[in-house]
Amino acid sequence: MHHIVAIVGKFIMVAAILIIINSFIFGGTVFNSLIISLVVTVVSYIAGDMFIFPKSGNRKEYVRRNTIATFSDAILAFVLIYFVGALLNDYFNTDLLGSAIASALFIGIGEWIFHRYLDLNVFRNRNDIPTLNKGNLSD
Repeated sequence: MHHIVAIVGKFIMVAAILIIINSFIFGGTVFNSLIISLVVTVVSYIAGDMFIFPKSGNRKEYVRRNTIATFSDAILAFVLIYFVGALLNDYFNTDLLGSAIASALFIGIGEWIFHRYLDLNVFRNRNDIPTLNKGNLSD
């Protein structure tokens, strides 16, 4: 249940950012912004929030884990927004690069806060989050 709430919250955050930036500022459609939001949410939740964030350090290294995961999520968001946006027809008439950069910047800011939510609510029952530092996931 915690994952469902987290995914829905992340989707709302990403969708709000993309609708404001891509649709209202750069002229894309709201429908295309929602499609991109769905792709960004699912891919970055699996890659960034479930893999990179919990496994990039132990629980005491929160700032390190959050920094690595936030930069990873922002870069992934940029790539996904740019390429999925390029696949959608009416994004050819917008400044896709500017839109992807601006959106990724604001998504990165939101991710920093979202990772705190994950740490307190989704991962709260874990005494020590496994790390990849020693090559052993059972640390």
